[in-house]
This record gives sequence, C-alpha cells and structure tokens, in this order.
Amino acid sequence: MQSGDSAVADASHPVSPETLALVRTGRGLSGGLLVCATWETDSRPEVLELASRLTSETRAEPGCISFELCLPVEHSRRVVVLERYTDVVAFDAHRHTPHFLEIMQGQIAPLLSSRQIVVHEV
Repeated sequence: MQSGDSAVADASHPVSPETLALVRTGRGLSGGLLVCATWETDSRPEVLELASRLTSETRAEPGCISFELCLPVEHSRRVVVLERYTDVVAFDAHRHTPHFLEIMQGQIAPLLSSRQIVVHEV
C-alpha cells in the first residue's frame, strides 16, 4: 500500500492521512512502531514540565508500550521523545487524544523552534 492510498487499519479506526504520511507505507499497519521525535526549544524547563503531564497521560493509552523523554547532554536545547506503540492505529489514536491536542499541539508545539518525527517499524 502506498501512502497516498486510503487505508483502513481496521473497521473501527481508519488511519488518518497525516499518520500514513509519517509512516510513508502501509507496512506499519500490522506491526509495532517506534517513534522518535526530536524537539528543539529555548524553553526546555517549561517544555519538560508540560511533557511530564503528556507522558503520564500517554503511558495510560491502551496501545502505548512506552513513552520516554531523553535529554541529550551535548544539546541543551534538545528533547528526544521515544514512543513505542502496538501498531499504527494506536499511534494514530494517540495523535487524536485530548491530552495530545491540548498539551502537545496547544502548549508544547508553540515553544518549539523545530520538531522532527521519524517512525520506525519494529
């Protein structure tokens, strides 16, 4: 399946075009995903405080296997987020939760100077 295809991972939860664009192929529809997000910010203490709330909410999601914040020693402006989900449906569901929309999109994203997301199939 190509990323331009309209994919349905299961009948109850169609995968959004945004998530399929991140995955780039439909291969992640049947296996686990490791998501590595790299954030750059001049407001790391504030971002970390907000991210702690996002972390606890995300870890409670049914398809979340793990959600970790990493602070690279050599980059004081960087935060690396390692997320693992059971499949692309769980990742897509995460991206549409109230806590993701409120905390990540509404509060953290405006504090970031850049945000890169790399999705790996596991």
